[in-house]
Amino acid sequence: MATLHSLKQNYLEMCKDVTQLPNPYIVHVLQEVYQQPVENHSDGIMLKLAGNNHLTPVQKITDDDVMVLAKILYNNTFVTGLDLRYNSLTDTGAEHIGILLRETPSLRHLNLMCNDIATKGAEFLTKALLDNETLKQLRINGNKIGNKGGMHFASMLQINATLEELDLGDTDLETNGRMEEAERLESQEEEEKIHISS
Repeated sequence: MATLHSLKQNYLEMCKDVTQLPNPYIVHVLQEVYQQPVENHSDGIMLKLAGNNHLTPVQKITDDDVMVLAKILYNNTFVTGLDLRYNSLTDTGAEHIGILLRETPSLRHLNLMCNDIATKGAEFLTKALLDNETLKQLRINGNKIGNKGGMHFASMLQINATLEELDLGDTDLETNGRMEEAERLESQEEEEKIHISS
């Protein structure tokens, strides 16, 4: 199991093992997190890897990057949030994140806003969330999952009782797709914050 101290080193070693160049942005963020005072991590760590940093140019996270990142985060207990918005993740990246959701007991917040995830990626994520008992918040808005992807989420929500917030805004859901999804969501016992728009 990785520790906060070894996270950056594990990332560099895993990149070497899979013959992939390390993403300098990931290395920087892992180093920055390590250098923060311990009291900053009392509620866990949010890895902020948003690809739209206007103050500092960053190398966007790719599917290959997220595969390595997911592998080093398996079974960790200290990373509670992962912010991957505005990167270059596709359905393949969503598959790696799905595996991470199955293997990581501590992840509570996941932001995948404005990537290139489509229907198949939505399917990977929702299958992982069927058994997930820790994720509380998921932002998938700005990805083109379409009606079929929306239906995957609606079906998952009938089983997953842990997810409290789901943002499906701007995911190319058509009007009748939104209506079908809304009908499924109405049948849920617990009230959750669900944002659906086209």
